[in-house]
Amino acid sequence: MFFVCFNLYNLVEEPSIPILKMDEIVEERQINRLKTLRKERNATKVQNRLQQLRKAAGGDENLMPFILDCVHSYATLGETCDVLREVFGEYKEQAIY
Repeated sequence: MFFVCFNLYNLVEEPSIPILKMDEIVEERQINRLKTLRKERNATKVQNRLQQLRKAAGGDENLMPFILDCVHSYATLGETCDVLREVFGEYKEQAIY
């Protein structure tokens, strides 16, 4: 048994996807907020929490409580992800041709 299918709704042109462009003032404001955060937080506590996350990631523990501890100590998303990348590596999709 064979099936032949046709798409009756072919688009002549691909619709354009609008690109979000951020104002430089917004970028500067966020950079300044991040600098202030890093200056005012307890750096020792952040490093301790990141080290605990690193140790837990090397084992078989549930990482969510350790990630939340990092968040509560004001570790940035980048710092937290850097620790996880250090332990697990970075996913690279295999290209299949």
